[in-house]
Amino acid sequence: MKLSRKTEYALQALLLLGSATKNGSPAGAPLSVRQLAEEHGLPRKFLETIMRDLRSIGVVESIAGKNGGYQLRLLPREITLLQIIRCFDSSLLEVEGDAPEGEEEFSGETGGMDPHSGEAVERVRRTILTISEQLDQLLDSTTLEDILNDRPIQYMITNRAEFAFGEGI
Repeated sequence: MKLSRKTEYALQALLLLGSATKNGSPAGAPLSVRQLAEEHGLPRKFLETIMRDLRSIGVVESIAGKNGGYQLRLLPREITLLQIIRCFDSSLLEVEGDAPEGEEEFSGETGGMDPHSGEAVERVRRTILTISEQLDQLLDSTTLEDILNDRPIQYMITNRAEFAFGEGI
């Protein structure tokens, strides 16, 4: 599981814009791409593309003019990590269809189940998809405001039974 550079840079820029918000309004003083890039040591051209992408999903707006730049269009509590991650990364957990090459030689204990059988692969795929759904829910409930305020994130696995297959996964 890894965030792309675009997602990391977008989150850094949003945190800077979020810290500039005033009086419950998303619109703080606009910050130029140059200011955002210098604050975080980010490549300016790359950040320009990122900010256009964030504008296209309605998270930021651009203000033209000498004192223009970008500002949040939404309140920090309305911007979720999932929105930002999905803008740049399709998924944090990807499930491939086939077993990796060279795995045919597996000789470990499997409780009588062939680790390359369709059943084994499907069990793993189902488990990872369930974990991915839980991760998406957690990311969707975590906002820019949570990060700005350094709120601890609390979560609970509520469907542990879905992971139990008799003697474990």
